[in-house]
Amino acid sequence: MNDYESEAMWKLYSKDITNAIAIQTTYQRLYEALGKDPSIAIGEVHYIDFSNRFSSASHPYWYKHTSFEYEKEVRAIITNFDKKGEAGVTHSIDIDLLIENIYVSPYAPQWFYDVVQSILEKYGISKEILQSQMKATPFY
Repeated sequence: MNDYESEAMWKLYSKDITNAIAIQTTYQRLYEALGKDPSIAIGEVHYIDFSNRFSSASHPYWYKHTSFEYEKEVRAIITNFDKKGEAGVTHSIDIDLLIENIYVSPYAPQWFYDVVQSILEKYGISKEILQSQMKATPFY
């Protein structure tokens, strides 16, 4: 949920920063892409110091330690499902609706941009691929 691009996030969330993409979305797009399902709660994660404050016992998934505050994470949590004891739940999503923008790593070569474009075409996703703003020439 950043207002700007972060080199640290590129490096943290990609094993090979030269071959990475970032997908931008919004709360509204996420909500609609998940089918406006009332059993899914969408919200911001709260970052707290666990040595000074308790997280919510009834809603622990909305809290993380302050050390992770740079993530500015948004989560979608399914709150009502019948598969008790399972580690995860699958849910359909409209990926074309979810994606607002696709950004290619500032360190990616041209061939990687071309590969991403061909994958989008293969799966019928009509989104423009944008270059990272970190490659922009500074204004002097």
